[in-house]
Amino acid sequence: MSVVCEGTPTQPPISDLLEWLSDLDRMHLELYEEKAAIYSRLTYTASMAKIDKAIKDWRSTKNWHANEIRDIMEQVAVFLASRG
Repeated sequence: MSVVCEGTPTQPPISDLLEWLSDLDRMHLELYEEKAAIYSRLTYTASMAKIDKAIKDWRSTKNWHANEIRDIMEQVAVFLASRG
């Protein structure tokens, strides 16, 4: 259990890695749900204004959590490098 919960200054604990992966999963789910909601607003009879709004909303989701994801991936890279 100590291997999972305790880390060293050069090796983060495995529990941190699992937390980071959980955060990535949560962010992915939020992004998926938002894009699914945008997609569900589109219909064959939707006006061009609604389609343009949906396109803008879709593009705006591109940067959601971008900095957080980058930071987490850097931590994961450090973790993997310390184990290898």
